Amino acid sequence: MSRFNLRKEDEYIRRTRWKTEAERLRHQIQKIVNDSSDVRLPRDPVKFCVEVLGFQPTTYQARLLREVAKGKKRILLRWARQSGKTWILAALIIWFCSLNLNRLALIVAPGLRQSMILSDKIHELLNRIPRKIRRRLIRQQLRTVIRFKNGSQIVALPNSEHLLRGYTAHLIVVDEAAFFHNDETIFMNVLQPMMATTDGTMIVSSTPWGKKTVFYQLNQDPDWSKHWVTWRDAVREGRYSPEFVKELIKIREQRPQVFKMEYEADFIEDVDTWLSQDLLAKVCSESLEYISFEAAPQGRFYAGVDLAERVDYTVIAVVEKQGEHLNLVHMKRFPLGTSLASAIGYLKVLGDRWNRIYAVYVDNTKHGDYII
Repeated sequence: MSRFNLRKEDEYIRRTRWKTEAERLRHQIQKIVNDSSDVRLPRDPVKFCVEVLGFQPTTYQARLLREVAKGKKRILLRWARQSGKTWILAALIIWFCSLNLNRLALIVAPGLRQSMILSDKIHELLNRIPRKIRRRLIRQQLRTVIRFKNGSQIVALPNSEHLLRGYTAHLIVVDEAAFFHNDETIFMNVLQPMMATTDGTMIVSSTPWGKKTVFYQLNQDPDWSKHWVTWRDAVREGRYSPEFVKELIKIREQRPQVFKMEYEADFIEDVDTWLSQDLLAKVCSESLEYISFEAAPQGRFYAGVDLAERVDYTVIAVVEKQGEHLNLVHMKRFPLGTSLASAIGYLKVLGDRWNRIYAVYVDNTKHGDYII
């Protein structure tokens, strides 16, 4: 073959490669343009839930969404259990970050596990968004951090001064605020300064636990908008099944204080209690690590047992002595109707596995004497 023909063949190969590479680059550029192009999303948060997230908010959920959309900056939530609070907060955070550029939304709870409950709901809702829209909205999804292509992001954090300091936030959602052991420091010295330059929005939610908390004080502040949802509102909106309503009636009769706090979402007074609610809230700590039943830990452990059968719950709690402190590391609440033999068997296996449980304390007001 002549040198001339070889040269022509080399030029043909180079032209073909350039053409292929140019075509590949063209597709990449078009993909970037498509992915970064504006997604036409409803600015109304209720329509956003219906058209993008695929669900119809209840009346009280819609009221919360539209109040945020109108620019209300300080909002309190006291909602009954299973009334849809976590779900609608997740939807609100997605709407906020999708419609606003370069915004930071923080989720703060007493511990990281509780923050991740709301974060997991956000992931669940994101997965309901049509794939074409989701690809144009989301850059990266991690368990505790979600980054949007418009520069906004969602971060889930525990109640820790060290981890919270340094952020500048546009939306802060605080969950179970009444259980922060250092609530005044967190609110006054950490969370509020985060929004000094952003004119941000803060939504504070909690079970109404104790009256010596920042959450109770905020409920008395006229500058905060209050959203109070009871079990009756949830029933009217079809959130509770008829079977669950029957269970609620039993709880109201058997445990009126628990019912008032959890389902009436109302503050209660400490009546005939040895440890006050405020004291219990102050000893909550995000640094405690739960030890599972299957583990085989070593330490100085002590167990407490409260035996019951049909009217109340049997509970086993284990604390670990560390220096001068006793830390709760394990708790088991058995379903109503669980036999005493099952609870005793659980405790025996726990004692065999853990090295070691130095003492077991049993409440002897009813079944205790027989067991001991």
